[in-house]
Amino acid sequence: MPDRPLTILQLTHQGGGSGSTTIIADLSRQLALRGHRVLVGCRPDTRLAGLVRDAGLGLVPLDFRRLGPLFRALDAVIVRERVDVVNSNATRDRRALTWLRWTRRVEWPFVVTRHTMPLTSPAELVAVGLSADRTIAVSHAVARALRRRFHPGGRLRVVTNGIDVARVARRWAIWPAGRWCWSSRAARISTSC
Repeated sequence: MPDRPLTILQLTHQGGGSGSTTIIADLSRQLALRGHRVLVGCRPDTRLAGLVRDAGLGLVPLDFRRLGPLFRALDAVIVRERVDVVNSNATRDRRALTWLRWTRRVEWPFVVTRHTMPLTSPAELVAVGLSADRTIAVSHAVARALRRRFHPGGRLRVVTNGIDVARVARRWAIWPAGRWCWSSRAARISTSC
């Protein structure tokens, strides 16, 4: 990777109230704080789109309903915005990027982040796994499930989700003192400290 700020395109067709929405928004904010230019491609009517706008990040409104138009839109965005890295977070964007990689023979790094246990067919997992430069599993359980379904192991890495400590600290300040505490050994919030 170049030793300069990158233009990173985060993609997801979901963007609703799921945990991955929060993770994508938090990661994108942190990357921007480190000097990178972060664009988030999602449906414009989602919770993620609102979080992206609130954070002052670049929103790329996309229609994920049909693969052909999505394929062309992603190709245009990647070229126009001079994207250095694309991170796919959901099925429809993975499929479009895999097709784009196969048909255009483009050289930009393509990363897939798997947030949940795979429901993808083994054939599609292999196709995406061989197309992506790296697949990130957010837990060891997700990585094991991907391997069981024949995902290429050499390109698979586990990178657990981080947390926005400032956001957690703000939430803790609201709760009555002494009622909640952090149990680092159990890695959970506990009421019995």
